[in-house]
Amino acid sequence: PSGSAAAERAVEALNRAGVGPDGSRPPLVLDLGCGFGVSSLGMAFADPSCSVLAVDASAHCIGFARAVARRWRVPPERLQHRHSNARTALDVVATAYKGP
Repeated sequence: PSGSAAAERAVEALNRAGVGPDGSRPPLVLDLGCGFGVSSLGMAFADPSCSVLAVDASAHCIGFARAVARRWRVPPERLQHRHSNARTALDVVATAYKGP
């Protein structure tokens, strides 16, 4: 899926995965125009207390970024990659993400 369906699935996964014992969720970093995912990977490693949603309009870039994240063994609850445009991703995160 791409567009809003892809962004919605990513936000749902992050909402489910990041729940702490008190019901809180980690802060979300949104990487718009992530390209090949290098910056997203860096953000995921730089602050383990955050979740990262990486979005790009290029399906090719998203595929490559996912492969890089798998290679570095970043758990999907920490880093999600989605094929979507920036505006759609922002709208979905603003309305659906349950964390800060």
